[in-house]
Amino acid sequence: AAKGSLEHLLRKCTKIQFGPTIKDLEEDEKNAILLQSDQIAAEGLRILAFAYKNGGEINKDNFLNDLNQGLNNLEDIAIFQKIITESLSVFSLTELLLSEELKTSRPTVNRWKTGATVPHILIREGVYKTLLKRARALAKSMSAGSQTEKTKTGRPEGKVAHP
Repeated sequence: AAKGSLEHLLRKCTKIQFGPTIKDLEEDEKNAILLQSDQIAAEGLRILAFAYKNGGEINKDNFLNDLNQGLNNLEDIAIFQKIITESLSVFSLTELLLSEELKTSRPTVNRWKTGATVPHILIREGVYKTLLKRARALAKSMSAGSQTEKTKTGRPEGKVAHP
């Protein structure tokens, strides 16, 4: 994570997040943000920006396997810590959004991620089930979104949705 001047961070950013939605950040959007920043600064207010970068790309098939392995081996704390860390990247979530989904606090998710603490085994089971449900829904929506639309004759129409 980084914080600093808006101009400095915008130069490095390629995506923007609104709530749980993350999308590509286009140059015209960067310019609009900078223009709005100038207007706010003209009123004597200061803007502080912050940004974060997800870790490397996670193999989603391995992630599902790890989720199932964790659910079948609740005592394995290393798998739990790995799943919490990978969940942030796989689901493109912040610690705060993941904590809201898991009905806990952001500091708690951070402690789980760093290995400072782990929840009781029964809580871990609930966490795995929640994340597995989300992962299956994501996989289902991705496979449905990537299928070619068909005309009434059953032939491809040529439109493909890319998530």
